[in-house]
Amino acid sequence: MDKLTRKEAIEQGYTYYGQDKGEFQHLYSIENMNEVDFESGPVYLAEKEPYYTPAISPEEVTETLADMVYCQVSDETGDDTDDAYDIVKGLDFTATTKLINEALKDKKYYKLTSIQLTP
Repeated sequence: MDKLTRKEAIEQGYTYYGQDKGEFQHLYSIENMNEVDFESGPVYLAEKEPYYTPAISPEEVTETLADMVYCQVSDETGDDTDDAYDIVKGLDFTATTKLINEALKDKKYYKLTSIQLTP
């Protein structure tokens, strides 16, 4: 198992660490670490780059809303045509998805490495 000190990790470009408890764990900034952070068990570096950043496409928004509107119209009115679905499918949600993706851009997910961080 590889080990790096806090200083070495920062020099190599790592920014986050966490504890491996076999499930989702919060990550913390290496810059803000102190000796107390090592007291609750081994800590591991997170990958340098995120493996996932949430994003949605205009097509996904369009399809989701078209299905939702179609079901709502059908339930409320008994209309079994595709009119409401087709109307929503004809709309452009590009600006909407840009707005959503911009709001989500800082929400990134990182996996822990097997590199243990040492004081």
